[in-house]
Amino acid sequence: MIGQTEMLLGAALALTVFACWQILSGVLGLKKHGPEYARAVGRRLVLTTIAFIAIPLLIWLGQDQWGERTGLYAFLAGLVTVNAIWFRKLR
Repeated sequence: MIGQTEMLLGAALALTVFACWQILSGVLGLKKHGPEYARAVGRRLVLTTIAFIAIPLLIWLGQDQWGERTGLYAFLAGLVTVNAIWFRKLR
């Protein structure tokens, strides 16, 4: 039987792969599109950086409520945020 930690790690792996694919396809499309596309990619990269800088803050704030899996929960929250940032089609 799969435990909660294994399910969370599987979700983290899937979210990481999907986010990397979205970011990579956005960056590789820079040569094909105009400056508006580059600005959209740049904004999303900045938001992605901010989301991952916030992970230590989430860990610090959630240590009392989340227990021993605090880092994993914070990482998952960051990945969900990054996927939400990159999910919308770049124009």
